[in-house]
Amino acid sequence: SPERSSILTASNRQNAPRLYTGDARAVEGAERPVVLAWKSVKRILGIRATLEGQEVGNCRAVVALLVLFAVSVLNQADRWLLPVVAPVGMRCYLTDDNCTNATTSNATCGCVDFNTYDQGILTGPAFCAVYVLSGIPLSYLADTQSRTLVLAIGLTFWSIMVFATGFVEETWQLYLTRMGLGIGEATCTPVAFSMLSDYFPPQSRALALSLYMSGVYFGGSLSYGLAALSKQLCWTWLFRIFGIAGFVMLPVVLLTLRNPKQRKDDVVPGSAPETTFTIGQTALAMIKCPPFCALCVAASVRNLGGYSLGAWLATFYHVHYDQTVAQYGLRVAFVSLSGGLLGSFCGGLLADLMSRQGPHWKAYIIAISQVIAAPCIVGVFVAPDAMTSYGILFLAYLTAETWLGCAGAVVQDVTPHAIRCQASAVYVAVSTLVGCLGPFIISILLDVDKCHPDYQFALLVIVPTSYVASALLFAGTGVLVHRRFKSALPAKANVGNGTEALTEHDVLADQTDDTDGEYPNDGSVVTGM
Repeated sequence: SPERSSILTASNRQNAPRLYTGDARAVEGAERPVVLAWKSVKRILGIRATLEGQEVGNCRAVVALLVLFAVSVLNQADRWLLPVVAPVGMRCYLTDDNCTNATTSNATCGCVDFNTYDQGILTGPAFCAVYVLSGIPLSYLADTQSRTLVLAIGLTFWSIMVFATGFVEETWQLYLTRMGLGIGEATCTPVAFSMLSDYFPPQSRALALSLYMSGVYFGGSLSYGLAALSKQLCWTWLFRIFGIAGFVMLPVVLLTLRNPKQRKDDVVPGSAPETTFTIGQTALAMIKCPPFCALCVAASVRNLGGYSLGAWLATFYHVHYDQTVAQYGLRVAFVSLSGGLLGSFCGGLLADLMSRQGPHWKAYIIAISQVIAAPCIVGVFVAPDAMTSYGILFLAYLTAETWLGCAGAVVQDVTPHAIRCQASAVYVAVSTLVGCLGPFIISILLDVDKCHPDYQFALLVIVPTSYVASALLFAGTGVLVHRRFKSALPAKANVGNGTEALTEHDVLADQTDDTDGEYPNDGSVVTGM
């Protein structure tokens, strides 16, 4: 009714809850519970978007996040399906076929004859080499052309490759489809990071990107969950089903995603809005950004452990604990989904809360979480039985997986808007290229004794070490981010009704007039928390 939607007077607005929309405020006590819940979600996420210079309703930002999340789920599920089904049907022999104790993978519908080295290369360098080489030029197209179109083309191509994997019979064919998968998937994360950074303000960006990156856990869990059905459904059909799912997702991407313009409250120190960069200037801008370079190194070291774990965890449970695919498939699916999702969400939320003191806290949160995760991941490999290992694996995911969204947010915080797709692509490319060496290093360690590979030893050497080393590097990244933004701050500024020192938070958010209902005059962001 008109009475319920009346505009609050200027005197009352000081104490009224602020929303991220320009709509008229209503007295909350008269609102329906569903409306109040929706407003709380908007405040927590800080949803706000711009499209062609016009404010866009909150629904569009939510829809964009959900669609990109669904694409991320497919991206990760397609990537990790191979190492999950390799030990339970796809690979003919789990040890060298010349060994007297050569064991089969119990293939029931045909298999591909590849060895331990091949598995390490297929889950690592074969995918990553083309992922890196194609990612940077494709991201340049995304920065200069339609990001939606670039993402749609990439989705189509990698879905074709996944579908084709369901028909391979020779190892060389598997290499070709795996490399093709890398080309298509190289478009996903850079485009998504750039789009979401335009939909969400800097102070809620870590949470938004963490929600997007939770697709890693949904996708991995989907791979493990469907692999548990490999006794009833041939592994070839799993790849075909995943490929078809990508084709179904294509029209959704084309019909729902738009290209938002740069947010007015998102100016990086040392750059101007709408600045155009040449390729040479882009490279120079990234090289001259110490926080960005340090973040790439830290993420690379962290991915050494993460990719090793993803590529060999299924085989570890199958061989070391004698778990069937039905046992480890469903349990790892549940653990990775619940632990990873909760860790990613809590990490993003905590980073956003702490980053009000400065964006460097996003890196510090990652460093702390990796130190806590290291002893947990050791426990996963040395547990006396499989069930204990699964329980500790939940704690490992809960603590270790806080980092993805937070690190992505740091990339967006320290790079100019005009090169964010390219910066994201370089960040993903470098961290992925180094990280994908992990599965190959594991295969080398396993090949020390071809007939009795020690999966426990190999994983203990790589995974916990990468967690601890990356924690130190992420802490150093936080120091560099702090210095970068601190150097851009004026000593004093008129804020609100008095004179106060600006914080790093104010560099990331323009001080807007209170009449727009977006931000208060003191430069802080109202999240309703």
